[in-house]
Amino acid sequence: QSLMGGVVSGLVFRPPKKPTYDLKNGFKCVYTSSIESKHPGLAIHVDLQYEITMLFLHGNAEDAGVVAKYFNDTLCSKLKVNGFIPEYPGYGHLPGTPTESAVYTAARQAYNYLTKELDIDPMNIVVYGRSLGSAPAIHIASGGGMRGPPQIRGLVLQSPILSVYRAGHPNLSTLLIGDMFVNIDKIGLVQTPTLIIHGVDDDLVPFEHGRQLYEKSTWAVPPLFIKGAGHNNLESHYGEILNRTVREFVVEGALALYEKKNFEAMEEHASSKLVKMRGKGVKGNKNIEADLDEVNNQQDAHLQVELIVSGSRSAHKTTRSFWSGMFACTGSRQKRVDFQIPKEESEEETSPSNKSDKKPKKVKNGKCYRKWTPRNPEEPKGVISEVLLV
Repeated sequence: QSLMGGVVSGLVFRPPKKPTYDLKNGFKCVYTSSIESKHPGLAIHVDLQYEITMLFLHGNAEDAGVVAKYFNDTLCSKLKVNGFIPEYPGYGHLPGTPTESAVYTAARQAYNYLTKELDIDPMNIVVYGRSLGSAPAIHIASGGGMRGPPQIRGLVLQSPILSVYRAGHPNLSTLLIGDMFVNIDKIGLVQTPTLIIHGVDDDLVPFEHGRQLYEKSTWAVPPLFIKGAGHNNLESHYGEILNRTVREFVVEGALALYEKKNFEAMEEHASSKLVKMRGKGVKGNKNIEADLDEVNNQQDAHLQVELIVSGSRSAHKTTRSFWSGMFACTGSRQKRVDFQIPKEESEEETSPSNKSDKKPKKVKNGKCYRKWTPRNPEEPKGVISEVLLV
């Protein structure tokens, strides 16, 4: 198996013959681990003092210098992010032999450098993996080599692979000896909002790779699948829609999904709590009555959320972050439409005989956004719904 893995590694990795950057003149290069250590780490840091940093894991046949130039010239200003691009062993100026484990180590060293040495909040880190780089990106987001999946801001996968062997056979279901970067087995472990981007006409990493990863991810937002796009022309020919989608995901889409997941967990907890309390006998027990009121308020808030009306924010005492998550839309599909609330839903009548009743809650008419709904799990396999296909 070791011999087979070495043969496959020799066929997979294609580092540039010469580095595209200079260690002393040009980009800021930092060592993510001691140069004397067994696994030295190197990265290029494009720091423009933005709040969010993008940990970018580059693809094959390129080094960190190629990506750093793209960040410095275009991406930082378009996405309002800093760039941190680790090098793989055997690529650029980092000595060593490229292997699967060495690539994972390089990615993990870079993440640790950002969070420990630079003290960057993980929620201000977006991990971005392109092509072969999707493997170390998923490895980091799934908690590989850590105690558990980190709560980073988001994960972006551009032209990702299912595995090395599946590059030519995406429907291969059997685990074969020597296969590398088996993303299809790790994507289900990722617990962070995930945006998947793929060219429908990609002839190097077929579109089926991105589609299957999207289907298996439980944290995926609506993906960006672009008709006519190949493997190496997404930035050059479709840069506008690509950058806009990534920017919207970084700014609000990822946080909206976090809020949605948190609300679902809160709702599930409230429902289970309600079932338990109903079996205990509520009347006369002030503690249980208070808990029951809390649960009812949460369920009432959920009804208001279903209306998705911006004018209803004052109807309940909820935090701004909660509402911002429920009203946000993901990707470029959001459409603003007029929304008229029926009278019976916008006003609640109160009993005139009970003076202690609170004033009726009113929900004003306003604007709403079409609510994002995840893929229906009952759809037949191979069907994608709510997909941004341009």
